[in-house]
Amino acid sequence: MQFSEPELFNHRASEGTYEGRNEQSYSCYQESRVLRSTLIFQNLLAVQRIHLAERDSYKGLMVWRSSQLR
Repeated sequence: MQFSEPELFNHRASEGTYEGRNEQSYSCYQESRVLRSTLIFQNLLAVQRIHLAERDSYKGLMVWRSSQLR
């Protein structure tokens, strides 16, 4: 069974998953979804930054070691 977003919300609300069926609680539900995806995206960016920093420090270390070996 396929639902549009508001229909899905009302369907779930009638099952007791979300409180109430009014527009206000639906917009709260949408805001929480946007917030959650934003947080996930920010986490991914942070992980990427850490990865790049690790890679750069590793490169720096290898350059330093090769200069020491000469």
